[in-house]
Amino acid sequence: MVLVASIPSDPVTLLTALFALFGLPLIFFSIVLFYAGYVRYDADQSLEKLQADLDDAEKAAEGGRDGDPDDSGDPGESDRTAGQTGPSTDASSADVDRQ
Repeated sequence: MVLVASIPSDPVTLLTALFALFGLPLIFFSIVLFYAGYVRYDADQSLEKLQADLDDAEKAAEGGRDGDPDDSGDPGESDRTAGQTGPSTDASSADVDRQ
C-alpha cells in the first residue's frame, strides 16, 4: 500500500519521474559510451597508421642495405667516411697551404 501511495497521480509528474529515473541515466551513459567508442576508434586508427609507417621505414631500411655493393658489413664504419678521398681539413695542413 505504501508503494501505491508514492506513485504520483498527475501524468506529467509521473512522466517526469520516469524520465529522471530511466531517461537521464540512459542519456548520460550513451554520451560516455559514444565518447569512449570514438576515443578507441581514433586510437586504433592512429596505431594502424604508426604501424604502417614503421613497416614502410623497415622496408626502406632493408631495401637500402640489400642493394649496396660498397657495404663492407662493418657496423662501425659510417657511409660518410667510407670513401672519403677529399683534402684533409686539419689545421696543420691548412697552415702549410697558406705559406
